[in-house]
Amino acid sequence: MTFFQSHAPHLYEAIHSFINQLALIYHTDIANRKVLTLLLLQYYVYSNEITGRDGFLFKKKSHYLSEVKKQLPYFYSRITHIIQQSKTDDILASFVKNERELIRIITSNWRGLVQLEMERRNILNIFVTSTLGYNHSLFIADLIKLRVPPLIHIFTSPENTLNESTMEQLQIDVIVTDTELPIQFGRSTLLISSFPTKKELDNLHRKISDMTD
Repeated sequence: MTFFQSHAPHLYEAIHSFINQLALIYHTDIANRKVLTLLLLQYYVYSNEITGRDGFLFKKKSHYLSEVKKQLPYFYSRITHIIQQSKTDDILASFVKNERELIRIITSNWRGLVQLEMERRNILNIFVTSTLGYNHSLFIADLIKLRVPPLIHIFTSPENTLNESTMEQLQIDVIVTDTELPIQFGRSTLLISSFPTKKELDNLHRKISDMTD
């Protein structure tokens, strides 16, 4: 660590900046910054030889990343985004050639990821209501669920009504409906037909995805 800090200060600071960005994802500290920093510095020098510790979530390397992506969708999407951003840095450009191994190193050395993912608020909460009744609200909700990004939760209500206290309790961000709504609900509203076409659903999914960026 001292050697790298003395002989490659720019690289050392760049990696610490990288770790700080990861920490900001969850507004918490990485359990052992020194270990992770050393691993990343070693990875930079021996990118095809140095690997991270196994066993954090899954022991089999072949399934590790697919499981991280499935179990930690928010973290995976954010770390991928940060890695893409770091490629604009001259020093870090070669540091992120092997993105899969880099993600594996970070996830296998960052404790508490699962708990933090579970405690994290959903990225978007959507409430679906239809003029054709509760069963039709379920039908539209099922159509939307087929293609929404991870950590977007879709809610319906047996009463099929827009109750402000329910909206607050569920922390609803967006209302999807097949009728015009009064402005006083104060939430984004996306209109859809009672029997939406594939084109309408594609447009709706695109709008929802844009809201999560």
